[in-house]
Amino acid sequence: MRNIVLDTNILYQEGVSSRNMLLLKRLIKAEAVHLHIPEIVKREFISRKIYEAKESLKKSSDSLAILLKKSFYDNKFKDSIVNAQTILNTAEMAIENQILEQFNRWVDDLAVNVIDFKPEDINQVLDDYFSGNGVYRKAKSREDIPDAMICSIITNLLRTEEKLSIVIKDGTFKAHLETLAGVTIYDSLADVLEERSLKTEIEQLDNLSEKAETIKGYLSSPQFLEKLYSFLQDTKSEVGELYLEEQDVILNDQFGIQSFGERVDYVAPSTLKELKIDDVAWLENESYSLKISFIAKGTVLYCATYGEYLILEKNLERDVSYDSMNGDGICDLSEVMDLLFEGLVTVYIEKELDVEAVKAHCEYLDSPSNPIRISLDIDTVEVLTQEGSTQ
Repeated sequence: MRNIVLDTNILYQEGVSSRNMLLLKRLIKAEAVHLHIPEIVKREFISRKIYEAKESLKKSSDSLAILLKKSFYDNKFKDSIVNAQTILNTAEMAIENQILEQFNRWVDDLAVNVIDFKPEDINQVLDDYFSGNGVYRKAKSREDIPDAMICSIITNLLRTEEKLSIVIKDGTFKAHLETLAGVTIYDSLADVLEERSLKTEIEQLDNLSEKAETIKGYLSSPQFLEKLYSFLQDTKSEVGELYLEEQDVILNDQFGIQSFGERVDYVAPSTLKELKIDDVAWLENESYSLKISFIAKGTVLYCATYGEYLILEKNLERDVSYDSMNGDGICDLSEVMDLLFEGLVTVYIEKELDVEAVKAHCEYLDSPSNPIRISLDIDTVEVLTQEGSTQ
């Protein structure tokens, strides 16, 4: 059995219901994997989720409060705003319990071993804090104390488990863990699942269900690709609702200027082309995950200095819209460009259907009454040249 430990950033990146987490769940149920989470990782994950949820609700409530101050709305509309505020306030009070309950269900469902920090290990944590040893980047680096406590938990776990697969991003922490005997480091949960032994285990689990194997084959076929094309190109599809923040937008050096704050919005579903399906996975029950990529036109919004804008304005191959400029000479700019999207499509079959019925229902994926539901989740978007190749 493989023993896997997740660091905070990895757990935060995956969440508790991602494709990778659901594949991991299947391996856990098959007793091929055991998942371990330090208590400190659990606390940080839950705290971040609660904070972000409350901040989002607060921003929405504040926006409604600003609307409410406008004098030109009639009483009926103002009442609807007050009702919306009440709903948001109720949600804010309930969100903490919702997040805790979801996390605890995940722990129970995957039989996660949540490991407490041993109070007697605090002396070593403090000794390393003052000396700058272990996971500390320098002496008295307070922000590294949680990592030192997590490292102590991992060291103790190694006394009972000969080998650990640790999924972690932090550079200094990772470098220290690589010095420990019996530890294998991975940058992502996807990398762990790419291990041949685990891929073979998943394939063997799939082979136990002839129906799942047949549906996987259909979802990989040109016939389904054609149906998915039509579904995603529809003006009502999730493609038109895509909005990606700076951390998910990839710009190459040849973008031409120094920019920041890049976002992608206003994607046109009708321009979708070069749709590709890769690596269809059976997740659980009647749900399947497809890695996909496609090209579509969308608006890239970004900030740059006025000088950089003037450089772009002289480029006849670029059609840059100048939206505004602040007192520091920073401009809000936008361009419609070809974009390469990569992410996942999840196919949910919401009632018991045989394979032929699944194929039949895929003929009308856009129907509201269809028991087959399609969900789109884009991870990254890359800016392309006019010809569709990377700049």
